[in-house]
Amino acid sequence: MLAQALQPFPTGHTGAWIIDDTLIPVHDQSITAISKNYRRSVNAQVVICAQRRRVLVIGRCWPGNRNDIVVARATIAHLLDSRVVLGDGGYRGITSITGPQRDRTGRII
Repeated sequence: MLAQALQPFPTGHTGAWIIDDTLIPVHDQSITAISKNYRRSVNAQVVICAQRRRVLVIGRCWPGNRNDIVVARATIAHLLDSRVVLGDGGYRGITSITGPQRDRTGRII
């Protein structure tokens, strides 16, 4: 199933992409850091195609205590230009990623 999800990078696709990170527990202490899951983990950025439900890109792993925006800028932000990319509030500083919208009261809509 994973082999089917990791097919070649689609060219010319105009649908929405979704970006998020995942913390992967790893025992190798040279590349990990204690993170919010209280384990030694790495932070990997994952970009999927919302329409096709396929994994497009998995960025290079960083220590798990790094913020999403720092890891995304260093690994995969250059791939997101001129695309519709949806992300959570952790990506507020990257202009090519659309984050959650709020109404006048500050609630997420």
